Amino acid sequence: MNEIPASFQDSADQIQAAVFKLCRLWNIEEIQDDIKVEFSGRLTRSLGRTQSSRKIIRLNVELSTTLKDYLDEVICHELAHVVTVHQHGSSSRPHGEEWRNLVRLAGYEPSVRMQVNGQVPPRKVPKRYKHSCPVCHSQRISRTKITRWRCPECVANGLTGELRIEEMA
Repeated sequence: MNEIPASFQDSADQIQAAVFKLCRLWNIEEIQDDIKVEFSGRLTRSLGRTQSSRKIIRLNVELSTTLKDYLDEVICHELAHVVTVHQHGSSSRPHGEEWRNLVRLAGYEPSVRMQVNGQVPPRKVPKRYKHSCPVCHSQRISRTKITRWRCPECVANGLTGELRIEEMA
């Protein structure tokens, strides 16, 4: 539990109490001191992430401020992943029956994506780009803009082969 930065010390006591309470409830006190909880500014689309085998829980920094009311439930969700792997091995399903039973035992409704203020956080939709030849109208699709691509047919005919790039909806 010593991984929590000093700037989040207000949340540290709440986190430690939640971890100890849940470990006691789930009869798994032997791992409670091995659990590491960190806040991460890189988590923007989810409230928490877990590396179950390493017993590391990373939390969205918003849980220390504007979303503090959800902290205990997110700790429960993520810690249940650690306990499930500890008790049933790494082949257990991330949101399988064992995980759901632990979450229910703690008094929460199991949910893969938690609702915050009545809304599920949006998933990031990957962008796609269409590269079109204005001469022969051939097209290629990619996940990134690739400005060095050329139309092979047009280049073979002595043209520049430059492609127009547009983001797809």
